[in-house]
Amino acid sequence: MRKREILLFDLDDTLLYTYRTGYQRVIYSLNKMSLELISMEEFKMVYGKIPFDECIIHWVGFKRKDEFIAYYEESKQFKAYEAIYNEKFFADLLFSKFRLGIVTNTPVEKFENKLSEVNLDSSVFDYVLCNAQKPSPIGILKAIQHFQAEKEKVIYIGDSYMDYEAALAAEVDFLAVTTGVTTKSEFEQSGLNYSCIFPTVEEIPEFLYQTQ
Repeated sequence: MRKREILLFDLDDTLLYTYRTGYQRVIYSLNKMSLELISMEEFKMVYGKIPFDECIIHWVGFKRKDEFIAYYEESKQFKAYEAIYNEKFFADLLFSKFRLGIVTNTPVEKFENKLSEVNLDSSVFDYVLCNAQKPSPIGILKAIQHFQAEKEKVIYIGDSYMDYEAALAAEVDFLAVTTGVTTKSEFEQSGLNYSCIFPTVEEIPEFLYQTQ
């Protein structure tokens, strides 16, 4: 692998567990509303695929939407996001002179709250772009422009096929993690080499050290 300088990260289910946390919050809310609970498979069918407001209507109907939202907000006291990386993760990358960025579909108004729940300081990153509209490559291309970097020196790291599509369209290398809903076999079936697929982001620094 060519020497890399810029690491761009997705946020949800790449750096912090949002998928399983979201499921726990939905179950909490449905239970409070005395409604039938949904399975993880039922949750997967809509979560992340359509706007969250539409997910709520799918689960509880329009009339009880506001009630659900109130309980969902309440659930955040008990079902906080969890970091996927270890304490040394970012320190090791920065020590190795990587420059770091985030390109995420997360709305800007939710971004800082998510980071605060896992005690991650946004100053770790030289560049942050929210509302990236992936699988459009625009967010990644804007990051490349910000860093004034050659595409060959950039890696995008994400957990979904949508992330992979964005990286392909931006013509940068991609490393996948399977902490989201996309499995290793699904990434392989989409054409990604198995050597570029990792259980979590924690395994990626060692891979970079060995391949730089």
